Amino acid sequence: MSHYTSIWQIFLVTYLLLLICLGCGKKEEKTNIPKDPHQDTALNIQTEEVYYVWVDNLRARKKPGLEGEIIRELRTGEKLIYLQEKSTQKEIIQLRGKPYEDYWLKVKLPGGEIGWVFGGALTNDSNQVKQIITTPSKMDD
Repeated sequence: MSHYTSIWQIFLVTYLLLLICLGCGKKEEKTNIPKDPHQDTALNIQTEEVYYVWVDNLRARKKPGLEGEIIRELRTGEKLIYLQEKSTQKEIIQLRGKPYEDYWLKVKLPGGEIGWVFGGALTNDSNQVKQIITTPSKMDD
């Protein structure tokens, strides 16, 4: 009887080890659930960098630099969305009689057009723009 008990124990231990090994090797299937297209849009809206024009008649151009073709002129206070692309070099441009050194930024203009504007003519502070509109000489101080 002891011989049968030993065989039974070996069989039982082998069976348990086999179950454990098979259970450990089981991998979860990854489902390919399509992303909600509105989810990405909502994320982008929250992470958009908004800038405001603080000089009147800022020229939006087709490419960075003063040589770029003018798309349109922007008014003080217009809202632009920075598209996370800038020129490779800074440029110095006179604004309201003072030199500003900055990059050209690729932006989405009001109305959806894409263009390039001089970064020194933009601010992300809407309160600053409101002050400029009401008292234009503030930036010259």
